[in-house]
Amino acid sequence: MTSTNNTNSTNGQRSTSNIKKEYVQKLSNEKGLAEAILIGRKPSLAIVDFSDPDNGVRFSIMESLAYSEDTRLVPQILINRPYSFKNKEKYESYIERARDSRHTI
Repeated sequence: MTSTNNTNSTNGQRSTSNIKKEYVQKLSNEKGLAEAILIGRKPSLAIVDFSDPDNGVRFSIMESLAYSEDTRLVPQILINRPYSFKNKEKYESYIERARDSRHTI
């Protein structure tokens, strides 16, 4: 789950017209987890990145995620009720509460 910059041979920037969008609600792999959420009324991806165990788990919010050189993942909000937060600060507060309440089984 990494971000990439696309480049075009004429001006150093790659055209986004050939980038394919894939809509996702949830995605996970060995490097992390992404889930579509709403921040206000804006669809976003909540990212949990655990690809670097030495630096711990990292949380972020992104509008889209580079999946491959020619594919971007964008959030798909379906009819079921998504996680919804009034703003980014409320989301971050929720994550901090979750970190504080971790339990070992």
